[in-house]
Amino acid sequence: MSSSSQNWERLGLVFAAPGSGLLQSHAMLPTPLVLNDRIRVFFAACDQSLRGRVFSVDLDLVNPTIVKSAVSRPILDLGLKGAFDADGVNPCQIVRRDDKLLLYYVGWQRLTEDVPYTLFAGLAESTDDGATFQKVDDGQILHCADDERFFRTAPFAFRDTEGWQMLYIGGGEFLDGASGKRLPTYHLCHTHSADGYRWSETTNLPLLSPLRENGQIGFGRPVLWNDGDQPCLFISVRDEHGYSLQCVRETNGRLSWTDPLRGPIAAWESEMNCFGAPCRVGDWEFLFYNGNRFGATGFGVARRPNSGSADAVSYSRLLNVLARETRSAG
Repeated sequence: MSSSSQNWERLGLVFAAPGSGLLQSHAMLPTPLVLNDRIRVFFAACDQSLRGRVFSVDLDLVNPTIVKSAVSRPILDLGLKGAFDADGVNPCQIVRRDDKLLLYYVGWQRLTEDVPYTLFAGLAESTDDGATFQKVDDGQILHCADDERFFRTAPFAFRDTEGWQMLYIGGGEFLDGASGKRLPTYHLCHTHSADGYRWSETTNLPLLSPLRENGQIGFGRPVLWNDGDQPCLFISVRDEHGYSLQCVRETNGRLSWTDPLRGPIAAWESEMNCFGAPCRVGDWEFLFYNGNRFGATGFGVARRPNSGSADAVSYSRLLNVLARETRSAG
């Protein structure tokens, strides 16, 4: 079996909110940054009012289930009242660029009973390896547009020969679930930028839409990855009960969907797993992810042998097949 087809072996729970100060609950959207002597993982924790702020923990480079230190003060805080990120900021992706770190993040704002909240993408910068971040202008980089009135969120940015591209989750609709709860529905979308800061506001047809007949209502956190020199997409598929983390690959023009995790399922992830984010450290690849209730029980990690090269690969074929299969299904 080639390393690129191996699943990731669960190593266990890494970190859960201590239930004190501003870290009352959750450790959502673990976002790893590999440093010389540690792995720094950014995550969002919630206060008593369930408002999210970004914190970080430093993990052992060899055994990332060992927490070396944790930051108890937010490194990225709430936005101003009325802003797109007034009620929460969640990390989504770290990009090292020249002497800065770019943090693409999710900002959310509570609204009304019919539209409980909105989710839009933001950007912050750090010049001290993520010890502190400052929002770029007011932070927001994706705005309300056309059929994406409520959601243009979960950004994943990458460079290619044409500049910068971004996958994100977009939508403009809530539906009433079987339990009576208002639930969002959204798609995998795409946009582009010349510089990684200012993004096109023109919306296109979705790259991937939920199969409502199968109970799907949307997706969470897209992450592209070089999987043994072949592109793959980590994405969380949502139904009314929660998320399921999936890895999507393309072979001979068709898509395959697999659960990337193996090993015994512990109580903290017994109901769902979601929001995967991988990194490479020496001989290993680590995959950080959330468990039950969208990260209320914390985040864990899985590992597998390094699948080979960290060099960039072209994602265009995979994304084209995603779009083609979505349109065929539509």
